[in-house]
Amino acid sequence: MHTETLIKNKLTIAIPTYNRAVRLDKSLTDLVGLIVKSQYRNQISVLVSNNGSLDDTEEIIERNRLIFRMQGISFKSRRFKSNLGFDANVLACYGESEGQYIWFLSDDDNISPGSIDTIITDINTYKPTVIFYNHDQEPFDTTNPYIKKTFFYKEILIENINEIKKIIAWPKLSSLVVKKTSSGLKVKDEKSDFAHVGLSIVCSLTKGRLLLSSTFTTYPDHDYMENVDFPPYIGNQLNGAIMQALQITDKKYLFENLQVQYIDPLAASLNTLGVFFRGGIVLTPRLRDELIKTIKLELTKFKVNRILDLNLQKESIKFIFSLFYSGMCFILTGKKLMRIRKGLKVNKS
Repeated sequence: MHTETLIKNKLTIAIPTYNRAVRLDKSLTDLVGLIVKSQYRNQISVLVSNNGSLDDTEEIIERNRLIFRMQGISFKSRRFKSNLGFDANVLACYGESEGQYIWFLSDDDNISPGSIDTIITDINTYKPTVIFYNHDQEPFDTTNPYIKKTFFYKEILIENINEIKKIIAWPKLSSLVVKKTSSGLKVKDEKSDFAHVGLSIVCSLTKGRLLLSSTFTTYPDHDYMENVDFPPYIGNQLNGAIMQALQITDKKYLFENLQVQYIDPLAASLNTLGVFFRGGIVLTPRLRDELIKTIKLELTKFKVNRILDLNLQKESIKFIFSLFYSGMCFILTGKKLMRIRKGLKVNKS
């Protein structure tokens, strides 16, 4: 692990990354320019957490370290020897950040102009524990904001518990700014892929002061859908992060209020692969194989009464049609409709 001068500043912009060297380089190049323009540049530090990348990530970090140092911006990096998963990397960012607040920034998201100053101004104004900002991504873009009006909640009670659920329902990493607290440090790696949600719940329930802001602070690359590398039923894992957070805060009775709806892995996998076979989406080889594996696994434990599941019937029929349609197109044109994402390693941080 490499460190620069340890300064207790207002905000650490923390970037968890894995095998995304080219994209990380762009993020850091953009970031240094935005910090230089900020009126609060002396209150900002940067942390990059490398989750055991096998590409040129470490070289990119070292080159950018010099650039940040030349601009007088505190820069720190850390590195796992191997990939320990998204949660471990996010929690490492939270635990090792030197700032009073941590803004989690996905290595493939872009910062909207003025966002850094907005965040620190909000911190100074509200003294929040958790801030959740808008992320400019369909269906919740600037014409249809997810958070339509800014609200600040000093306490989180049964009456306003749904305000936390807004974070659970749209769990964008780059939307979150979380204060570093002793309660937040109790969140452990449960491999749910939603440690950032767990952090938000724990900190909000123990300290209150939740700010939901209508400001848009980040947006994805135009081809972000081609970078998706997680299954459509990943939301099922959210309940694990929620339960752990409630256990930490001794509020397990709130689980019924916060839990997310279960998504059928078989129906969801059939749907996604069907669209893939029809040429509607691009998949990474890893995700394609995982979806196929899920279908095989679900079929081995298939129960007869599931035949009556109308949604599963519909997805099965659509999937069979997709296979037939894809095959006929190949026979008639000699071209495959299926498109595999190649050349860019797309992996969880």
